[in-house]
Amino acid sequence: MEVNADLAFSQARYHTATLANFTDYDIDALTGRLLLRAPVASFDSDMNPQFIRVSYESATDGPSFVVAGADAKLKLGDKVSVGIALVMDKDPLDTMQMHGVNATFKPDEHTTLTVEGAHTDHDLTGDKGDAQRVEFKHDDDKLKIQAQAAHTDATFENASSTIAQGRNEANLKASYQVGDKTRVVVDAASSGDAATGDRRNGLMVGVERSMDGGVKLEVGARHVQDRPGASTVVDDTATATVPNGDTSTVRGRRS
Repeated sequence: MEVNADLAFSQARYHTATLANFTDYDIDALTGRLLLRAPVASFDSDMNPQFIRVSYESATDGPSFVVAGADAKLKLGDKVSVGIALVMDKDPLDTMQMHGVNATFKPDEHTTLTVEGAHTDHDLTGDKGDAQRVEFKHDDDKLKIQAQAAHTDATFENASSTIAQGRNEANLKASYQVGDKTRVVVDAASSGDAATGDRRNGLMVGVERSMDGGVKLEVGARHVQDRPGASTVVDDTATATVPNGDTSTVRGRRS
């Protein structure tokens, strides 16, 4: 799994692309090595870091067990749909159940609002956790908006979730077309630890201008705020207050 993360927010993942066996990579049957057929750049075109996440299953000599899941969706008219999802993992080492609900509202062909909620329950640890997410999308000839907010409990465990445990995340990406060649872009994000209260907020505003000959000019400014929790452990006997941090940058690019 190839993952793009925002430059200033390591917890915020904005794009994922699944890599396919025999097409994008091969697995050596003798050594078990995973070999990519083409290199994956450390950064994308916007200088956001890219990572590769590999999920795998291993066979054990223990007893066989059942893993099952189901989902269903119901349309309530032309604009609203609701759905449920159920997962059951009867692994004797850690039996887990997960269930979720979702609803989608699409008032027109350009706009979509999605609300999701999920709950996980692990028998081995006794951990029970919840997660919620709201996403709004709008895409027309001039205005494009993608915004979402999500919360996960520290005890919410779902390996396929794009949000880590114990997080409060929010982000907004928007652009507006001004004339044929100019576009204004806004990128805002807030990433926080639900347990410690640590939070990072950021805002980027920029202008993109398309020139003759396929040349594009970009100029923008970004401001990032670090707001740590009340205290941070220094050693076993002491804590210290971490000061707030603010960083502002200006960038320009020709491509």
